[in-house]
Amino acid sequence: MCGRFALFSSPGRIRAHFATVSELDFEGSFNIAPSQTVPVIREGETGQRIVMFASRGLIPSWVEDTDEMQQTINAKAETAAK
Repeated sequence: MCGRFALFSSPGRIRAHFATVSELDFEGSFNIAPSQTVPVIREGETGQRIVMFASRGLIPSWVEDTDEMQQTINAKAETAAK
């Protein structure tokens, strides 16, 4: 399926590789769909790497009620701003 990916490394291995300060607790999968929540690594306010869980997708700036909208997971570069 388009837009799916796999996450099969253990939480400990990911934490060690990215040197995160957050504890990780998730189960891997070989078939993660766009609607699923996944762990993402970002830089915290103090500059340390932290883990948070998020769903992926693009929300256009003109959308007023994000709860009612199905998020887009891909867009053409030529029309992404529209």
